[in-house]
Amino acid sequence: MCNFFSCIVTSNSAIYFTEDDSHETIIERMPQTDDYVRVEYNAEDGYKIDQRTIPEWYERIAAKAEADIKALYTGIQAAWAKCDKVRRAAWVEHEKALSEIGGYLPDNAR
Repeated sequence: MCNFFSCIVTSNSAIYFTEDDSHETIIERMPQTDDYVRVEYNAEDGYKIDQRTIPEWYERIAAKAEADIKALYTGIQAAWAKCDKVRRAAWVEHEKALSEIGGYLPDNAR
């Protein structure tokens, strides 16, 4: 099971990720290569390799990859915060417009 930020690190130090937090989706979309490692990162648990065997080449780039992934995670968190701010404002307008129609029963748990 993938945690919040899943990515793929290749032997040439490229890091790939998608909006879908699935290693399989990333692998489908990235340039074809057999030299990659599945990685997960989140603030609580940190950095984790999500596969049983780790290729020898990964040990040479692991420290840089970990730092780069942490920076990506931080950037993604900031982007999500901006997205949520806009989405909340849009949701308020959505609720207001539906309420004006009449008969709308909002979810007051929000």
